[in-house]
Amino acid sequence: MDNLIFAYGTLKKGFRNDHYLEYSAFVAPAVTTASYFEMVEYLYDPLGDWTYPAVRTSGQGRIAGEIYRVDHATLEKLDILEQEGKHYFRQMVELDNGLSAWMYLDMDDEAVAVEPAQNIAYEQGIYRYTGGTLKKAI
Repeated sequence: MDNLIFAYGTLKKGFRNDHYLEYSAFVAPAVTTASYFEMVEYLYDPLGDWTYPAVRTSGQGRIAGEIYRVDHATLEKLDILEQEGKHYFRQMVELDNGLSAWMYLDMDDEAVAVEPAQNIAYEQGIYRYTGGTLKKAI
């Protein structure tokens, strides 16, 4: 059975982890209907060469992203990438187009984020990850 994934960061088309979704069908762009989210940015490495986004449930905004249809094997690979149950948890969210999809949410609302975020836009109550298109292998 296929699942829908809501990608809001590096899994989006053109970003460094989009290869995880290369065999998955793009469904549509979307925005979360709930507005209790906050997108933050963390350093990936100690040298600060690049960052990654995370979404917390302690904010007052909506999240823009892309929906993909993924098979079970891809979902398992994404759970490993996102360290589901350790760094992120997967939650079903409602989207503005009437669909529901799995979204990875930050498990640590107390972690220190990069301030100010360099790759996140916030306009009209919607967070959007803009973190460049340079793809770097993990």
